[in-house]
Amino acid sequence: MGIFGKLFEKKECSVCGGEIGLLGNRKLEDGNLCKNCAAKLSPWFSDRRQSTVAEIQEQLAYREANQEKVSAFRPTRILGERTKVLMDEDAGLFMVTSARNWDEANPDVLAFSDVTGCKLDIDESKTEIEYEDKDGERKSFNPRRYAYSYNFYIVINVNNPYFSEIRFQLNSSAVDNDEETLLDGPEAMRRSRGGMRGGFGGMRGGSLTSNAEEVRASVEYRQYDEADGWVYEEDDFYDDEDFSKIILVIPDEADGSEVINAEIRVSVEGPYNFRDYLTSFGFDEYEYAVNQAYDFTQVGGIDCLEAEGNYWGSLCLLYFGRAEGAGATVLIEIIGEYEDERVDKLLSGLTINLEDVGNVDGPWYWEGEPFSAQPHSAMIGTYTLNSEWLPIKDCMITKETFDHSAAVIGDQVYLLVDGALKRYDYDGTSLTFAEDIALDAEYSNISADTNGNLWLAEFLEPLICWKDGTKTASYDGPDYVVMHPSGTWGISWFSSSECEKITLSGGAVKTEPIVFKEVDLISHLLIDENHIYVTGSAADESGHKIFVYDTNGALQLTLADSDGSGLGSVTFVTETANGYLALDGNMREVVLWTKDGAYIGEADDSDLFGTSYPWFCGGTKLADGSILAIMTEDRADESAMELVAFKLSGF
Repeated sequence: MGIFGKLFEKKECSVCGGEIGLLGNRKLEDGNLCKNCAAKLSPWFSDRRQSTVAEIQEQLAYREANQEKVSAFRPTRILGERTKVLMDEDAGLFMVTSARNWDEANPDVLAFSDVTGCKLDIDESKTEIEYEDKDGERKSFNPRRYAYSYNFYIVINVNNPYFSEIRFQLNSSAVDNDEETLLDGPEAMRRSRGGMRGGFGGMRGGSLTSNAEEVRASVEYRQYDEADGWVYEEDDFYDDEDFSKIILVIPDEADGSEVINAEIRVSVEGPYNFRDYLTSFGFDEYEYAVNQAYDFTQVGGIDCLEAEGNYWGSLCLLYFGRAEGAGATVLIEIIGEYEDERVDKLLSGLTINLEDVGNVDGPWYWEGEPFSAQPHSAMIGTYTLNSEWLPIKDCMITKETFDHSAAVIGDQVYLLVDGALKRYDYDGTSLTFAEDIALDAEYSNISADTNGNLWLAEFLEPLICWKDGTKTASYDGPDYVVMHPSGTWGISWFSSSECEKITLSGGAVKTEPIVFKEVDLISHLLIDENHIYVTGSAADESGHKIFVYDTNGALQLTLADSDGSGLGSVTFVTETANGYLALDGNMREVVLWTKDGAYIGEADDSDLFGTSYPWFCGGTKLADGSILAIMTEDRADESAMELVAFKLSGF
């Protein structure tokens, strides 16, 4: 083979097996990667050449799971212009992307808690400013003068297995003040100093800006206008009857940054956001409302609480208050050098005009009416399903809608609530708190076996086994794990159809691949004595379905809607004496099928439970064959959201 023989030799992608074109190869440590597979990797990932094929496959599974998180993402706040930071504050999630159609671009969805730091990076470019002498030759000033341009980058440090930082540019073009770099003569430097042209901070395109130390020190340069003062952002200003907002900044005219950023928001709304601010900023609701334990600062005529914080790496001072009579919440965020005396001047001169309309806020959670429900029944086909509300003593208040799970061992019910493990005594009619069980990390997956073992799993955390309140085993390596009732084996899964069957023996984990090829993205996976249930999006793009496999991974049935199309988001499924039952969290429905997978019908939450659009978090079987279903429900008086439990029977 000649010199060019290897160049034109066909290569195969070590991940997908497809043929790689002449210029399409991306080298891996132990293989090759096609450009199509490479395009699916995280845009923040940079260690491809040092990655193995197995590591790339693992990341692609993570990226597939991320797509489902993107679909569920509901932005409540968007920062930036070209590259945007989108926040889902209700779920505590964020993403960073420049894509117009971010739901198609699959940006990485990260939790606020994943952020470990934030900083501003400034890239500087320097070009000498010269002049032409009478002969047309380029000459240097004495001392030399330089034009500088700057690009500003935010670096967000994160805890993620595939990248440690997110770095993106803030400005759309280099920051400058349109300074010429070739002048007409040696006196032109003095004549050209007219100060910063353009709007706020000189953020505009052009040539280059003369703001280096030696230029700033020059007499000529100091001739620009040094008058300071607040500048408001006209494009982000609102003032109407229900919502007012203004963002005031003190720009650093030397480099286009902001010395101080002050955002003032007043919203006529219910008390929920204000009460959420209390807990988020480290205040206790009861101490605030009942014991009046906190001092106030008057801002604009409103009694406000004061808190210090960190806003994406910058110092932050917060004032927030509730004008109950007006039904309004006030939030003031001072970012940057908030000890500057100009901040005091601004706040002391602020007036917030609110009309007292006699509003009375709804009750606090301790004053509110706890959730309760009477027994309900609903027909599904020929079956009469019955529900019985199981009071949780004391009631379980939460601000997390989705991530709660349950397992049962005898007359003990274990609940994973907000990542913490709690044990309850179950007497057939209620759940009574017994103890908190301390964990080394927050977990979201829980299952129990017939030997009295409790299994807890979480991505990037060890699989642990608990019995009688004591951790008896810990296994590193598996992802989310659901154990078989025997406690000897389980399925380790993340999101893709390529999973692992794990067998535990002698303190070690034995793994073998198991592939659920009918599934594209897995949402939930459950195991009973005879079946593996996989819920998620179908590989044939026919929607969200339930795939019923035997314990060896052979497909037995596919459970779908009445017309064979997709369901909402199934969080629990089990075999009954007469067929199959599922809890559809998104549709808020209980669904039944026959033994051969024929659709029977569904009952919605209001008819069967007497609830008002809760999220079905999941369920587990009780000893008598009935189902313990858990869900999150807003109280009727809106004083709190509770985790509630029901006993479901009749199927």
